[in-house]
Amino acid sequence: MVSLKFNICQENNCRDISFIEETGRYSASNETGFGTPNTNVGDILTALLQSTSPSGVVYNTNLLLQGFPTISADMDQVINLNNQSLEDGAWKFTYIITYSYENPSGAITVETYSKTINKLFYCNSQCCVDNMLANLDIKDCDCCKDTKEFEDYLKTSVFLQALKEAAKCGDVDNFTSIKKIIDKLCKNSKCKTCN
Repeated sequence: MVSLKFNICQENNCRDISFIEETGRYSASNETGFGTPNTNVGDILTALLQSTSPSGVVYNTNLLLQGFPTISADMDQVINLNNQSLEDGAWKFTYIITYSYENPSGAITVETYSKTINKLFYCNSQCCVDNMLANLDIKDCDCCKDTKEFEDYLKTSVFLQALKEAAKCGDVDNFTSIKKIIDKLCKNSKCKTCN
């Protein structure tokens, strides 16, 4: 039986995601991959990626139109969900495949595989901190550590590192709390994100 595996990364200045198909082909070391004796990619009827944003907006991407399935079932596809910067926060991604096969009685059976993963995105927060650094006036480096802009950058940069660690651990509550602090610091510094 196939066990779907995939990953999602954020790309292109917070505007796109990369869908990475990791199920692979059936082999002695990958008994849950596509291919005999499991489902063959040629039997796949639909392949859908359902992406749910932190604010609850759902985006459906037809992966067949993105070039899936292939003979090997490998895929690394950049997908634009909404033509704008993707929201920071907790995203849910569900990969759904329907396939057909002929059962022992000769009837065609349609079944579904699905897999859900959660990701914490912080690309816009990263852009804010990067822009704060780029906007520092470093003409007089000996004094720049005493400026409000430098203090704001240091503070926000430390919180960004904490945000990254919360994301790595999947700690949604801590991530959300830290994100609110970063958003406030970015707003107070009039810093632009990648939006």
